[in-house]
Amino acid sequence: MGLERLRSEPVLIGPAFVGKTAIGARLAERLGLPFVDLDEVGNDYYRAAGMALADFTAQIQTHGYSKAHRWWQPARVAGVQGVLSDHRGSVIALGAGHTHYEDHAYFEIVQAALAPFDNVVLLLPAADVDRSVEILRRRSLASGGPAWSHEGHDWLREWCESAQNVALATQTVYTADRSADETADRVARLVGR
Repeated sequence: MGLERLRSEPVLIGPAFVGKTAIGARLAERLGLPFVDLDEVGNDYYRAAGMALADFTAQIQTHGYSKAHRWWQPARVAGVQGVLSDHRGSVIALGAGHTHYEDHAYFEIVQAALAPFDNVVLLLPAADVDRSVEILRRRSLASGGPAWSHEGHDWLREWCESAQNVALATQTVYTADRSADETADRVARLVGR
């Protein structure tokens, strides 16, 4: 027997620079719900797990991004569990690293935390991974952000190809040819509100 889904509020997942924050804010307005972005509120959860954002930054400086990202997995899990527990009835956006884990055991914890949600929406620019990566990298660089390629590892590609994101999602929405408002309207229709 499958796990019964109990929560209908949307959770947005996907790679960096796909528009989760902009789309989530507009979606929340349409649905009359609060909006919470884990990237904005996460440090309290990370700190409670003993791995504040400043610790992650120090790990990057000392060990490089890839090793630091792996080291920080327990904090990312704590962030997901905390935000889902503390913000019932909200549209929630989870940052790219909150749904993609190097160690499968951490992924399974997040998968269990998201299991009660009817509407886990994976946002991707396009079905084509190369096009998605190109769009995301261009957006990041245009905003003064990183290229998301560290120590020979392309994080944007990994997040776009992530089987973990696909496994978590109850639906996928492509954003490249839609504005944030159009995408929010599309997601609102998908979630039946």
